[in-house]
Amino acid sequence: MKRINFLLTAAFLLSLLVYAGCGSTSNPEPETAAEIQFNKLRGIWAATANSVERGGTDEPTYDNFTVTFAGSLNADRSNVEPSSTYNTNDVTNAFPSGTWSFDGDDVTTIVRGTNIKMDITTLNETTLVLEFSLNQDGSANRTAGLEGDWTFALTKQQ
Repeated sequence: MKRINFLLTAAFLLSLLVYAGCGSTSNPEPETAAEIQFNKLRGIWAATANSVERGGTDEPTYDNFTVTFAGSLNADRSNVEPSSTYNTNDVTNAFPSGTWSFDGDDVTTIVRGTNIKMDITTLNETTLVLEFSLNQDGSANRTAGLEGDWTFALTKQQ
């Protein structure tokens, strides 16, 4: 009788261990392209000497430039919320603080405000390179003298 009780107890404990080892069968939803890009982009980015150019010429005014991307993803994680912001220390207004989003499904383009599109040519854990144009027609340029093709090569700070 002791042997039967021992076997039943052992079988019961073994079945508990097997049952406890079975995890949930539901798979978490994979990250969306916007979510992956947003997680890389979020944080503080800084320029260094010779890392900001206009028309291929160094812009030393931007040697200590910083930009902080913040915000949150929308409900379906396909873009950022319209209230997502970025803050800069730009004194010349080529890259002033404002709101941002991805260009629809294109997570390699950031739309600043309502009409300035910046191409993300490099984005990884340490480097962000943004390229954009400011035109004389006023559609993407509020301050005279800033027109041209801009490149911001930035390094992640946090």
